[in-house]
Amino acid sequence: MPNYPYAIWLVAAVAVAWLWIGPFQPSLNASFSEWGLVGEQNAEEEIVEMEERNTALPSFPLYYSFGKDLPEQASALNALATELGDKYEEGKVLEITGSYFTNENSKEDENIGLSRAAALKALLVEKLGADALIERAKPLDATVENDDRLNDNDIIMIEMLSVNWIEASKTEKESVEELADRVVIRFPYNSTEKIEDPAVDEYLEKLSNRIIESGERISLMGHTDAKGTNESNQVLGMNRAKAIYSILIEKGVSTEQIDVNSMGERQPVASNESEKGKKENRRVELKILENK
Repeated sequence: MPNYPYAIWLVAAVAVAWLWIGPFQPSLNASFSEWGLVGEQNAEEEIVEMEERNTALPSFPLYYSFGKDLPEQASALNALATELGDKYEEGKVLEITGSYFTNENSKEDENIGLSRAAALKALLVEKLGADALIERAKPLDATVENDDRLNDNDIIMIEMLSVNWIEASKTEKESVEELADRVVIRFPYNSTEKIEDPAVDEYLEKLSNRIIESGERISLMGHTDAKGTNESNQVLGMNRAKAIYSILIEKGVSTEQIDVNSMGERQPVASNESEKGKKENRRVELKILENK
């Protein structure tokens, strides 16, 4: 034996032992099982343990299968509800937003984003009360073939459920709301006239100046609440989008820079079961598309 200090050999022995019982043990045991070097039962237990660890999903953000309104792990949703319930403060409201792709299938007459939010709300309503909970939906652009937001098992790999504590006095949405990827302009009930609000006029003035100078294109998508027929709401949504279109044209924007369309009642961002939710659904969504 070479004349090295015993400490070096001790460190080497500890390192080998760590490798044996550490992160490589399952794969080593599985390999040794194939060679007949470990017991069959022990190897099978190790393989099952490794597979469970590999397929385990983080507790939050929650992972959903495409087209499903419940997450892959129900226990994770329960754990999130427990955590949120413990964090409740008087005077706060929990805003729960379920995202969804616009080509996801959902139950008849239900929005899958709202269904995702409602599942969490149902776990919290007894502890916090219905008045302290708001469910909303956020539509995302439809998936395309080979979309990297989905894995090979159609698991959505981005966050599809989000929560936000807000002051109870600030739950009312503004007439014009600038979000990360769109701007929302809200409308009164059964009306194609935007809400009378200087903030809306100011925004449209700034927008028109910007796109006249930049040459950018925009899309205007009209939306409605669920009151009325699908056909009438499709027309109403289109007329709302055209109302904003007309304002921008009057301010000098070229007709070639604006796309106008309607989703009618098909993409709610809030529940149509309440008047507040219906008010949020009566809107035009404006998106900047691209330069000419």
